[in-house]
Amino acid sequence: MQKKINAELTAILTKCTATTVPTPAPTKPTSGPCVDSSTLLLDEAWRSYTAPTRAKPVAGKEACDAGLSHGKTWFRFPMGTRILTSCPSPYSCGATYSYWVDGKLPTRAGEMTTVKLRGRLGRDCYWRLADMTAQRCSDEPTDIVYRLDGEIRCSTNDGGAICVNNIKAI
Repeated sequence: MQKKINAELTAILTKCTATTVPTPAPTKPTSGPCVDSSTLLLDEAWRSYTAPTRAKPVAGKEACDAGLSHGKTWFRFPMGTRILTSCPSPYSCGATYSYWVDGKLPTRAGEMTTVKLRGRLGRDCYWRLADMTAQRCSDEPTDIVYRLDGEIRCSTNDGGAICVNNIKAI
């Protein structure tokens, strides 16, 4: 009796194993913003949250990333540099309004996600909110391109810039 049960179990397990469908490996994009030469490289040292606060890095004025607003362009940071995923210190990253990502960035090559871009003003880490699309380009964790679907606002006296963990030399 035991031999018959074992034989039936073996037959069932063999069927299950034979019909298992492998998960396709993520693929590195071969077209689009990951390889497009028009994707902007943002490599300014003042973007780092460790840069001096109250800096005026652009011709004596605060930085302003308003030109990235409304999906106008895809952008990226140098390899080894990651957009901040926690609220930066007040007045850091070259601007009064410091922007950071609130959400899960893509983890596999080719994966695309929508995250929230938050703005910090003074003590308020959630002052502003905008959607941003992020696409992972390879297995390298920092190889991500971004498109701001919302808006970064700047005024005559106050800038608004996206913050990163650091800017490594290219």
